[in-house]
Amino acid sequence: MFIVYLSSNMRKIRILKAILLVFSLAIIIYFISEFVKYKFATSIVNTTTSIDFAKLRNDGKIHIVIDAGHGGPDPGARNFKLNIFEKDIARKVVDAVMSMIDTTKYTVLETRPKDSNIHRHSRIDLANKFKTDLLISFHCNAFTGGYLNGVEIHLSDSTLNVKDSTSKLNPHKKINIGFADTLSKNIAGVFPDMKRNGVVNRKDRIWIIYAGNFPSVLVEWGYINNEKNIAIMQDPVAHQVLARAVWHSINQHFGFEK
Repeated sequence: MFIVYLSSNMRKIRILKAILLVFSLAIIIYFISEFVKYKFATSIVNTTTSIDFAKLRNDGKIHIVIDAGHGGPDPGARNFKLNIFEKDIARKVVDAVMSMIDTTKYTVLETRPKDSNIHRHSRIDLANKFKTDLLISFHCNAFTGGYLNGVEIHLSDSTLNVKDSTSKLNPHKKINIGFADTLSKNIAGVFPDMKRNGVVNRKDRIWIIYAGNFPSVLVEWGYINNEKNIAIMQDPVAHQVLARAVWHSINQHFGFEK
């Protein structure tokens, strides 16, 4: 009886050790992959080497950074049935947004002008050097069941000092909430078939809205595996409609429109 009991406990200990080993290896692999991605990520087109940031900071215009989420070997969420990737929808949306810039009021930079593997550190580095007045990151939501629907605008109530890795209350919280509310309302107004899920305060520290010392929001434009949402999100006309709603929101935010 004692031998059987001891043998059973030994098996449990071995299983526990195996689980801990697998978990440890997973953590190590994650950090190695993050280091490799950061070390070998595609350089941002026209950034630190060719842009005169000092000149841009004094150009008298409002500085906007537009971020197309994911890119390159990082596809983001996927609709397996239609083989559609989040990175491609984000790219098309940003193309539409970039085609409508009022260059008399705004200077706008993209974090990834093509299907590139731009590390999140590089995106924030670009925005900080640019002295960004507002960053908008475009993404798609996902849920396995396929029944969740609608638009969400995400923000972070805290911010990270990348130099010493300390976190503090986001000084731009009120600005973020104000712009997020405006953007949420305007997108819902042009896409009545997509539910308005409102503004979400992210506690899990999404880097693009957490690590920069400037106002920023993240747009989750519908659910990529919801049939009704993806039908809209694939439509080039819808990309233009979304882009107009985004610029209307930006103009309202900076007092150019009511």
